[in-house]
Formats: sequence, C-alpha cells, structure tokens
Amino acid sequence: MKMKKGKKRRKKLLLWGGIFVVAAPLAMAAAFVAAVSPVAASGSAIILFNSLALTATASPFILGKSLADPSYKLAPVLDPAREVGYYQVVGAVLQDSGYYSEAAALHRGAIKGMEKGAAKGHPRLSGLYADLAEVLWDSSGRSEGEIAIADQMRALEAAEQSAEILDIFLHEALSVLPEQQALNLISSRPQPESVLFSGLLYSSYQRDLWAQATWKWALRKRSLVLDELALRHQQALESTSPESAQAWQEFVDTRRHLAALWVRGPQAGYTHWPELDEAIKAREEAEEALAASSRGFKVTREHRELGPSAVAGTLPARSALVEYVKVPVRPPGPTEYTDHYVALILDRSGTTHHADLGRADEIDELVQAWLQQLRDSYGALSSGAPSESVGEAESGRELRAKV
Repeated sequence: MKMKKGKKRRKKLLLWGGIFVVAAPLAMAAAFVAAVSPVAASGSAIILFNSLALTATASPFILGKSLADPSYKLAPVLDPAREVGYYQVVGAVLQDSGYYSEAAALHRGAIKGMEKGAAKGHPRLSGLYADLAEVLWDSSGRSEGEIAIADQMRALEAAEQSAEILDIFLHEALSVLPEQQALNLISSRPQPESVLFSGLLYSSYQRDLWAQATWKWALRKRSLVLDELALRHQQALESTSPESAQAWQEFVDTRRHLAALWVRGPQAGYTHWPELDEAIKAREEAEEALAASSRGFKVTREHRELGPSAVAGTLPARSALVEYVKVPVRPPGPTEYTDHYVALILDRSGTTHHADLGRADEIDELVQAWLQQLRDSYGALSSGAPSESVGEAESGRELRAKV
C-alpha cells in the first residue's frame, strides 16, 4: 500500500515539475508583455492561463509519457471541440520540438475526435489534416528506406484529404458570401498545397503520385469560381418547370444553410455539431434529387471530378497545358518555407511534367525591373528618340534565362 502511495506521489511530483519547467518561461514572457504595455495586461493574463492549461497537457510528453496511452486522459476541458483544440496545439508544440511521432499521434487524435463529434465534412478537418501532413512530411526527413516512403505517402494522403475537404467547403461558402468576404476566406484557409508541392520538388519517392495530386489541386483551384458561375447560369436556364424550379431551390437553400453554419457558426464550440450533421445530410439529399431531375446538373457534377487524364484528352494534337503556380515549399525537416514558382505541364497523352522556376522573390524582382525598362523605353520612343538607341532590356534577358 505504501509502495503504491509512493509511486503516485512521485508521479505527481514529476507532473508538476514538468509543468513548472515549461510554464515558467511562458509566464515570464506574459509578465514581460504586461510590463511593457499596460493595455496588454489582460491579454497576458489570458496567455498565462492558457499556457498553464497547455503545459498541464503537454508535460507528460516531456516526461516521456504519450497521450496515445489509453490510460492517460487530458486535463478537464470545457467541450469536445476544446479538447480537439488541445490536441492540435500540443501537437504543434511537439512538432516544433522535433517529436514527430508523438505529434502525429496527437493530430490523429484531433481528427478522430472531430470526425466522431462533428460531421466528416467539417471545414476544420481540412486544417487538422493539413497539420498531420506537415508532421509526416517532417518525419520523413529523419527516416530512411521504407519508413521514409511510408511517412511521405501518409503525408500525401493527408494533404489530399485536406485539399478535398477544403474544396467542398469553399464551393459551398461562395454560394452565400459577398465577393470580398469570399476572397478573405480563401486567403486565410489552410494550405495543403505546400506539402503537395514540397513532395513534388523534394521527394524521391512516387513522383507520379505527387504530380497527379498537384494537378488535381490546380484544377480544383481553377474551377472554384467558374463552377459557381456555371451553376448559377444553369439554374436560370433550367428553372422553367415547377418541379425543376423546386429541386433547384431546395438545393440552393440547403447549400446556403450549410455554408452559413460553416462560415458564421461557432466553430470553436460543439453544440452546433448535430445541426451541421443534419445540414450536410440535407444538402446531399437535395443534390441527389437535383441530379435525378436535371441531366445538366448531373453532367456538371461529374465534370467536377475530372482528373488530369480526362483534361489531357480534350487537348488539341501536339499541344500541352501549362499551369504556373506560386506556392511555399521546403524539404522535409525543420526548415522555413520559401515561395517558389512552379510550372505544371500536362501533354495530350496524359503525361505530367513540372519545372521548378526558382524563388518567387527573385523572379518577381526581375519582372518588375523588366516592366520598368519597358516603360522607360516607351517613354524614350514617345519623346522622339530613335528606335536603335533603345537597346534590349537586360532584365528581360535575365528573366528569360531564369524561367
């Protein structure tokens, strides 16, 4: 009996010791913020409170105990959504500290909790899958052989799931948001493409799978606004009979209701999760009913699922489709992202190619210099200078050599 009490006491001492070791620097930082700016005093108090709650959760990792252990439970939280948030935040801390396997376990726990409590199409899942993809991509840099291949393939799968969920959410959100709000939403979204293109440029495994995934992402991005415009035009053309008009209206109403819950709903809480689940089911039923009554909508829906091979079949002979993308990329491991320009190339046979054009800041600088030289040359010619006196822009030659 005494032995059990002694073990419990030692565990408590280790737990509080871990909390103190991690929380002390965070508390000092919060105190410094409050001292520098009295206005931020209340904010620093919140930071300190959250730091203590976070470290109470994270300290078992520091002491070598993983939350994957079913015998361990998180510190009491207010609701399931907050619990998912703890998993996500602590997972990010562990990733930054290099504990990739533990971080991946936490991110999987966050995804599992979210899918269990909310609908599987919840937009927050896109960010969770993107976080998991980041961790697995980093983990592959520390491993070799089959383990590295497995990590990168899991990272690819997670990034594709993130991109697919995000695409569905953005399509629905565009149906209710004004243009500026929609653009703001798109700019603040998760970026699963960063892992997709990092794999395309830096992975030495399964390059064809990375290429297919990046092309799918590019096609979804291109179709985002065009699909919505086509859908509205199609609705106007087909709403001629009462039955067709009713099917279209029910589909539009369920889309708007779902998008409003996603965009304006309290996503940090869980009380609206059952309502979200019902809204998703209602939209799916309305979509199936519309597809049954509208052949045009059915064809449009099928076209949304077209991949690179189907697009390649529509290209003219002896032609290729080229897509330029500016995207943050990095090799696996704790390195910073750098924006690159990447050219995706798809020929008529369905074969994919790509070219890393280099750092975006260098190319952007050359483009600006070239445009300025063109403006200067135009001004000189307009003022009567002979054409032979205006030489070829040096920046133009550099830009051609670069890309």
